[in-house]
Amino acid sequence: MLILPGLGEPTIVSFTPLPGDKFAPMIPQEKFATLKHVDLLTTEAKGSPLIPNMKKNKPDALKPPELIFSKSNDYAILIGNNLRYGDDSALFSTCNVEYSDRVRPKSAPWRK
Repeated sequence: MLILPGLGEPTIVSFTPLPGDKFAPMIPQEKFATLKHVDLLTTEAKGSPLIPNMKKNKPDALKPPELIFSKSNDYAILIGNNLRYGDDSALFSTCNVEYSDRVRPKSAPWRK
């Protein structure tokens, strides 16, 4: 499970750890694979930002976990295999979430 905050760097929530990873997934891959749904509390959900490595045959690097929903933005949530590796042939499902760090006035229309 990977979350893309607009044009920001991707954040990984569930993944299969690599030998060099210093951070564990927020939701272990084995547990994630059995879940029927995932609840992400916007005030608590954390993930590891993924820094793509541009050098061939070098793994991407993970940063320490941090809050995912920290500012207003449109977020794309991707679920699939090989998302971490930028594999263009990877199959995945996606949904989009609009998050606002401000209280929405009751008179404001919902965006569809």
